[in-house]
Amino acid sequence: MTTTRKRKSRKPVTQTELLPAPVKKQPSLPVIKPQYKTARVKPNPDLISINQYWQDIKNRSDIHNYEFAEAMDELRNAVKWTNEKLDKLCDRVREVAP
Repeated sequence: MTTTRKRKSRKPVTQTELLPAPVKKQPSLPVIKPQYKTARVKPNPDLISINQYWQDIKNRSDIHNYEFAEAMDELRNAVKWTNEKLDKLCDRVREVAP
């Protein structure tokens, strides 16, 4: 024969538990107005001609192509070095565990 346990009765909810929490007011920040005005100065840049602009584009393209080719060479060397080390590792593993 099993005995049943007695369940605890629920405690009644009081009015203070039902009230919402008081809302805190966020402090308002004062508005800061600028006390001075900056004078606007019209820029007077030195403009280049269209031929100089075109030559600049060509020069920048040449520099980009050179640096990209150097980066690709470095990447090829890194891949080659990694493959050599991986091949040596595979050979050693084959020797140890035939």
